[in-house]
Amino acid sequence: MTFSPPIPLPKVQDLFQWGKEKLTPLGDLEAQASCEWMLEHLLGLSRSDVYLQKHLPVSPDQEALFRGWVERCILREPLAYILGESFFWNEKLAMGPGCLVPRPETEILVQVAGEKIKTLPRPVSFLDLGTGSGAIAIALLKNDSRVQATLVDLSLEALEFAGKNIRQHGLEDRATLLRSDLFQDLVSDQKWDLVVSNPPYLSAADLEQMEPELRYEPREALYGGSDGLDFYRRLIADSADRLNAGGWLVMEMGIHQSQAIRKTLELSGLYQEIEITKDYLGVDRVIAAQKK
Repeated sequence: MTFSPPIPLPKVQDLFQWGKEKLTPLGDLEAQASCEWMLEHLLGLSRSDVYLQKHLPVSPDQEALFRGWVERCILREPLAYILGESFFWNEKLAMGPGCLVPRPETEILVQVAGEKIKTLPRPVSFLDLGTGSGAIAIALLKNDSRVQATLVDLSLEALEFAGKNIRQHGLEDRATLLRSDLFQDLVSDQKWDLVVSNPPYLSAADLEQMEPELRYEPREALYGGSDGLDFYRRLIADSADRLNAGGWLVMEMGIHQSQAIRKTLELSGLYQEIEITKDYLGVDRVIAAQKK
C-alpha cells in the first residue's frame, strides 16, 4: 500500500500574497494594509509578526475565513464591519453595521477638543452629540482622567456599540449614554463645558458620488440635508443655551463647508473666538467657537 504525502498547510506569506493580489484594484497601499489587519486579527499576531512569522502554517479553517474576508473586501464592505473592530486614537473599538466607521481626520476633532478642555476650569463635562461607536468621547476620556462625558445618539444600534466600548475601556463611572435627536430629548436645564460633534455632513450631491464602502454605513450618520449643513444649523442654534459660560462648541466639517459654517456662527450672535483647524491634507476640518 502506498501513502500520499500530506498536503502542506499554507503559510502566512501565502495568504498575504494571495489577498494582496486580489485586493490590488483597491490600491496597493490599501491592499497591503487590509491584508495585514486581517492576518493580525485572524492569527493574533502583531503587525511586525505578519512578516517575521511569514512561514507560520495556517489551518484550513483559518484559510477559509481569510479568503471569505477578502471576498467581502472586494465587494467594498468596510473591513471594520467584517472584523467587528476598528482603531481610533490608538484604541481598539467594537464596530459593526449601524455605526459610522471613525476616520483618521476625526482625530483632528479630538485634538482641538482636548486643547479646549485644558483651558476650562475643573472639573470639565462634555457632550458628544452623534456619538456613534463612542470613538471621540472615549479618546477624550482616556486623554484626561478628570473629565466626565455624556454620549448621545438617536440610533439604538450605535448606542449599543458605544456602551460596549465604554465598558471595554473601563469608563462606565465617567460616561453617561442617552438616546436623543441632538438636544431634543435631553433634560432641558442640563449644561456642559464643551459640546463636540462629528455631525452628518454629506450633501445630496455628495451621496451620489460617495465611495462604495460608505453605502454600507448608516445613511442617517452621513446625510446632512440637501446642502449638507442641516445639522450645523441646529447645533449652532441650540448649543449656546446648553454651554456653561465660556464653553466651546467644536465640530468636524466636510470639504468646502468651513466658510458657510463660520458665517452661520457669526450671524447667530451667540459665539466668539471662532477658530478653524486644517487636517493633514490642508482641508478645513474642525471649527471651534466659544460661547459669548
